[in-house]
Amino acid sequence: MRNTVKEFKPKFKVGDRVYDKKYGFGTVKQVNPADRDYPYDIHYEDGTMIWYKARGVVPASKAKLL
Repeated sequence: MRNTVKEFKPKFKVGDRVYDKKYGFGTVKQVNPADRDYPYDIHYEDGTMIWYKARGVVPASKAKLL
């Protein structure tokens, strides 16, 4: 029988700079591959600190600012 559980491959690593439309720029502080629901701890420049999936988050170098 095949194992159907996909291995979690993080798209960000600790120290990566990221951008989110809602929160702005931030830094990945922790990655927990064992927690598939909330694998990233990101601290944003506005003071927001959040564990989440980071959907819609892109590397800061790829951010398209208006």
